[in-house]
Amino acid sequence: MEVPARDGGGAALVACVPFVPERRFGDAAALFRATEEWYQSYAEGMGRLLAAMTEPFRPDRVNVLLAHLFTDGAVPGGGEHQITIGIEYAVSPSRLPATASYVALGHVHRPQGVRGAPSPTRYAGSLLQLDFGETEQTKSVTIVEAAPGRPAKVREVALSAGRRLLDVGGTLDEVLAKGRQLPDAYLRVFVDTDGPVPGISEQVRDALPGAVDVKLRYDRTEPGDEGPPLSSLEPRDQFLAYFRREHGVEAVAEDLVAVFDEVFEEVQGGGP
Repeated sequence: MEVPARDGGGAALVACVPFVPERRFGDAAALFRATEEWYQSYAEGMGRLLAAMTEPFRPDRVNVLLAHLFTDGAVPGGGEHQITIGIEYAVSPSRLPATASYVALGHVHRPQGVRGAPSPTRYAGSLLQLDFGETEQTKSVTIVEAAPGRPAKVREVALSAGRRLLDVGGTLDEVLAKGRQLPDAYLRVFVDTDGPVPGISEQVRDALPGAVDVKLRYDRTEPGDEGPPLSSLEPRDQFLAYFRREHGVEAVAEDLVAVFDEVFEEVQGGGP
């Protein structure tokens, strides 16, 4: 695709490559085997595709590749779909075109340059923090200056607008006090309690409208004091051990145990 410059001083050749699923370069049987041969098949297929898409690049044009892919060595931001950022989808940076003035990549949320690429290459990253795994990241945009016949000049400009994602934790009183002092942000809240507290999530959200996720943190047993593995217990004891561990309590309400017994009996008996 040829894109004319706004000032009339030339044109850019732009190749666009969307995300390519693994089935394009292998069959289902190879996918389930997940062998090294299958990984190489995907990388080689992507290499051939990139070469074909950038074949029209010319030395008298600004050549730009826009591609949605995962490169080997890229550092995920935390909010990506894990299934699409593993070794199965890793493409070596050396397979990117040397004829490009600049390669703009998408898929990874963390802003970063790509080492080992033959041309200036960068993930601009997401414009906003998209997951609480990205709370420590400073988002940015990338400004690129390019001219025919020479590598592009690249600079990063940090972004300060937009609502951030922040973690806040402590007792209920501490959380509410901290939350009121924070800037306008979406909050993931961790409330320290001795056990389940009915209605506490609603109480936090009423006081802190930015709270989008409220989790309770109970006092835990010391490492190595978790008791026998759940798999070694009978189903009823598995349920009791799991509930005690997850909710930090010693006693499980009798009516809750009765409901478990009823459901388990129905399952064992093949009932509805």
